Formats: sequence, C-alpha cells, structure tokens
Amino acid sequence: MELKRFIENAEKYFPYLFGRFGFAAIYGEYARQFFGNCLIVLESDQCRVRIELERSWISIDIGPLAAPLGWLNDAESRWFDLPILLSFLEQKTIRPGSLYQLPEDIQEYYASIDWQLARLSGILRPYCDRLFALSKRKVSRRRISDWSCSLMLTTRRY
Repeated sequence: MELKRFIENAEKYFPYLFGRFGFAAIYGEYARQFFGNCLIVLESDQCRVRIELERSWISIDIGPLAAPLGWLNDAESRWFDLPILLSFLEQKTIRPGSLYQLPEDIQEYYASIDWQLARLSGILRPYCDRLFALSKRKVSRRRISDWSCSLMLTTRRY
C-alpha cells in the first residue's frame, strides 16, 4: 500500500485521534522492496502512535514523545505494542492474536487492510483516555516493561 493511501486510511478509520486527541502524522515510510510495508507515526502533545502495515498485517504501537521514528523495535525503542499496553491496563493477558487478525472472508488486499483498520480503531477507541494518561502520569517504562516480561513468562503462547 502506498504511503499516501495509508495515511488517508488512518485519517478515515481513526478520526478521533486526529480530532479529539490532536494527533498529526509526523512521519511515514513505505518499503516497496519489503512487500510494500508501510508505517506512519502520529504525534500529539502527550505521546506517539505508530500504525504499521507489515505483510498484510496491521499493528499499533504507542510510545512517548521520545520514541524513535521508523521501524526500530528493540528493547530500547520505547514503543509498546497495543496488546502489551491493554494487558497492563486490564491486568490480564490480552493476546496479540485476539487483536491482530486477518479477515477470513475477505481476500482482496485493500479490503482486508480496511477491515483491520476499522476493527483496531474500534478496539483502541475506548482505551485512548487511559492509554494516553500513562504518558501524562509518566508511568515508568520499566514498570510496563516488567509487566510485559512477567506476562510473557507466565503465558505459554503469548
């Protein structure tokens, strides 16, 4: 998917991020040589949201304003995957497979992307106030990291 279309789709399916929460797209990257992978980074005055398209799968990460732009995803990157953050907020395991899914009945590529964006938008929306408050309260990165490590250790198929 080309970057321009990916940004337009993000604006279409996540209007509350751009409206109520004041996010703006500050960075985008398109990797034609890697299956057309795409990512955009949105920023508000509180935090950053990264929406990635990788090999037909959509994922969402949230990080502080200091989170790096681009694909970097190591221990120091400061990005947290949405299932980790939702698990932290709910204090129970939310498996990535329960959030990140491909539609079974849609074969067309762009329709599949739209379906995933719409679905994830609906999942993210009710958590926004609590998620973005984490950065306001300066919940320590270590606290979330410790939680995510204990979650992965206690869950066989995370």
